[in-house]
Amino acid sequence: MEKKGRGTARPSEFAGALRELVDGSGLYERAQWSEILGVSLPAISQWVSDETIPKPEHLRGIVDTLVEDTRIKDEILEKFESVARRPAREISPHGDRLGPTVGHYMVRPLKDGVWRALDALPPLLQEAVLYEAGKRCWELRRGHPGILSIRERRRMLHDGKSLTTLLDDNGHNGVALGKRKKTG
Repeated sequence: MEKKGRGTARPSEFAGALRELVDGSGLYERAQWSEILGVSLPAISQWVSDETIPKPEHLRGIVDTLVEDTRIKDEILEKFESVARRPAREISPHGDRLGPTVGHYMVRPLKDGVWRALDALPPLLQEAVLYEAGKRCWELRRGHPGILSIRERRRMLHDGKSLTTLLDDNGHNGVALGKRKKTG
């Protein structure tokens, strides 16, 4: 995607979808978002005009806030998530910084946190954790299509369930944290 100059072209699909989350959801005004996220008001304007991109934790904060509020129409979030699954280079002039997709970008802080926690363990325990995590990833990959609807995510939050529990309850693979669920 060609980089757009300031104010010279339409915003990218990513910036448009982000603008829809921030402005179109009607949950908060930009000034409130800036306070909630701990960023300046001009920063948000720069995000929705393709001048910069939000840090992944800010983007995750916006999405999570809207998912948690059932007054927000599913369609607004589904549109954003549809854009977030597409190759980043196709939807944003900042695609190289975003990585493969916006979805990948948004989980970056979580992955970094897991690596920091893993580094604090002795090597033998690191190996055990990595083995179990790898096994769990393969089990999830085989048993679930990888996309949860907004409705499913809201139900999960309402019921106080983790993602793993939700996947197991829907019968996708019957695996909980690397161990088989007891039957009968």
